[in-house]
Amino acid sequence: MLAVVGPLGFAGRDLVSRAAPVSLTTWLLGLYGFLAVLVAGLLFCWWDGKQFVRLTIANAMGMAGAVGAGVFGYAALMKAMRTGSIAAVTPFRYTRMLFGITLGIVIFGERLDGPMILGCIVIIGSGLLIWWQSRAANPSMNPDARLTGSAANPRSRPWTKQ
Repeated sequence: MLAVVGPLGFAGRDLVSRAAPVSLTTWLLGLYGFLAVLVAGLLFCWWDGKQFVRLTIANAMGMAGAVGAGVFGYAALMKAMRTGSIAAVTPFRYTRMLFGITLGIVIFGERLDGPMILGCIVIIGSGLLIWWQSRAANPSMNPDARLTGSAANPRSRPWTKQ
């Protein structure tokens, strides 16, 4: 159930970030996004019946660092989603999957298995398919398609490899 609700939340966040008024800064959207994660975590603890524990100073400092990095990451994501083309931004968001898998293996001792690899292939493949289709449907996304005349000739552009 949570595997379905999570992606719906991500998609909703992306749509809301583009529709949010300009008066809401990207930092404020990042803070709101992280507060939503906090509320979701509290609700999950209540639903799962978990007890809260007192944090040590070291744990509290680690949590504060993680929250700061998370707010910065959300703000950067909101800036990208507000100003960039969704088709151009989305493929780069899949890098978080690589970081998550790496952290899971290094910190938690997880092992890659068939379903995990298949899921990654499906997710990345669908993102690349959407990106490819948007480029095919909108030739203006291809920088060379906008060039005409002598500028379209790669030899007239010394900064490109031949």
